[in-house]
Amino acid sequence: MNIRLPVSHYIIFQYGRSPEPRNDEDVKLLKHELPAEAKVDEKLLKMFSYQASGNLVSIASIVGGIAAQEAMKAITHHMTPLRQFVYIDCLEALPGDWSPYDNEKLTANDCKMKNNRYDGQVAVFGQAFQDALAKHNFFIVGAGAIGCELLKNLAMMGVGC
Repeated sequence: MNIRLPVSHYIIFQYGRSPEPRNDEDVKLLKHELPAEAKVDEKLLKMFSYQASGNLVSIASIVGGIAAQEAMKAITHHMTPLRQFVYIDCLEALPGDWSPYDNEKLTANDCKMKNNRYDGQVAVFGQAFQDALAKHNFFIVGAGAIGCELLKNLAMMGVGC
């Protein structure tokens, strides 16, 4: 991860875009830009490239919570904020060998961007997954503080929308 992330940022800077979902040419480009001495698992590199333009609400929620906590630490001077990088790895949620979700069923056309608010999620899981989320109906009981966050995340994911 320490090597792949800066290379991904370099590609964004150099080519003006993130690697496209399910694009094998972008996987080759990412591999070409890696340092020669870098030893990287091919499957992980491929999945990293496939998901680079993805954006998941659940991960954004986790990062937002951590950022808010660290901001409160810095403002109050009660505790010392983190002074390091934090990587959040949810590999088991991605399609592939490490999850029950079949990676081979997804194609570039399934994950194509449609310029809507769910593009980040479609880039990772595909349009069929997003359509299935939209068909669900949930009734949340006791929408207090945690319930409101749950409702917000479900709405942002497009559940029942």
